[in-house]
Amino acid sequence: GDTAVTASGRHRPITWIGQRDLGSAERPMPRDQAPVRVRAGAFGHARPARDLLLSPGHPVLVGADADNTGGVLVPVMCLINGTSIARTEQASVTYWHVELDAHDILLAEGLPAESFLDFGCRPFFEGASDFALHNP
Repeated sequence: GDTAVTASGRHRPITWIGQRDLGSAERPMPRDQAPVRVRAGAFGHARPARDLLLSPGHPVLVGADADNTGGVLVPVMCLINGTSIARTEQASVTYWHVELDAHDILLAEGLPAESFLDFGCRPFFEGASDFALHNP
């Protein structure tokens, strides 16, 4: 099966990929679910390498060393500073989540971020695994 390279450089099997589309003409996106934009370099050189949109509750790893060990996971909405990390104004967004065979840290544009953990919230996502795995 397909694997993902984690922040530590390990290859882990992907067990699930899900997507969630928010915002439409009939059902506007709730303000509290609007994405958070993390500007390129907000956490240091190339962290992230490009601007990155994350769901507000998505944890990122802060305070880790150069090998992405140590540190703590913090929901990105708790790091909003209004400049390099800020809520966006947009009509719609698609959030993607990747679950591995074990909890780990992935790199999103070079920024260490938590892999998906299923605490019973999969029904909120469309089963997009087949599409995503076959259309990289």
